[in-house]
Amino acid sequence: MAQLAVSSNMFAKFSRQESLAMARMIGFECIDVWVSPVFVQHIDFEAEDPETVKTDFKRAGMRPISMSIYFTTLKEKFALLEFAAAAAIPYVTFEVAPRAGFLDHMSNLSVSPDRLLTSPGAGWLAFLDQLTAVLEKAAEVGVRIALQVPHVYTLIERSSDVMKLRKDLDHPALYFVVSPTHTVARGSSLQEMVDVCGDRLAIQHLWNVKKQYTPERDDRSWGTPSEQLSIKGYFDFEKTVAERDRSPVEYLCLKCHGTEGWDSRERVIRTVEAAVGKALFGRMAAKPGGIHE
Repeated sequence: MAQLAVSSNMFAKFSRQESLAMARMIGFECIDVWVSPVFVQHIDFEAEDPETVKTDFKRAGMRPISMSIYFTTLKEKFALLEFAAAAAIPYVTFEVAPRAGFLDHMSNLSVSPDRLLTSPGAGWLAFLDQLTAVLEKAAEVGVRIALQVPHVYTLIERSSDVMKLRKDLDHPALYFVVSPTHTVARGSSLQEMVDVCGDRLAIQHLWNVKKQYTPERDDRSWGTPSEQLSIKGYFDFEKTVAERDRSPVEYLCLKCHGTEGWDSRERVIRTVEAAVGKALFGRMAAKPGGIHE
């Protein structure tokens, strides 16, 4: 049965403790915790003790399913794998290697080349070498890598790219996170992507795009946070959620971009609950103060 989870980047303006409390108030019991220098670092892995982090999760009644470490250096990735293992976080997630021109496209995030798995345009073999090194470290410490696939402007943009990766690199620590937004951006079918990942599909994002989305016009303009969070947008996730007891994926993880700058606790909670509260938890949105209708 697929468990429901939520990504902590949506609570970027708040501390880890506040983010966990907000996610629990909405109704989630599982969380993908972000440790990304570009978005939010909900764990200070260089200064904090893993046991303290584990205690925070336990007190909040939340279970960490993954640690998203997008745009970290290779050295940071190795350290974060060790931290994840010590904090009992089973999966570590990050982006795939970039194509040439990736930095130009992502310049609004101020990404530097050392914070990518390989430099832009380095090629497939360099990507496999770097990824293998990370996978070996993951296996050594006892965690799994959940690579986000597909991802636009990278070496894995389509289902055929995932098939090639699975053929060229069969490693026991390699699993996948499927993002519907990036899937539609390159014209692939979500079901096709799920099928290609097969028994290595660990997480599927519940991450929608606006109903009028077209790849040629919109590219990465997925829509407003409410549109991205909608269970019935371009993708209809109602069946996915309703049949999660028979789902082969471990986790269905709610995610969006656009709330990272919101500093109103009530605004974030109400936006999430208005979009998914009834579909995921069988109730309407929260009233002010967290009292549900």
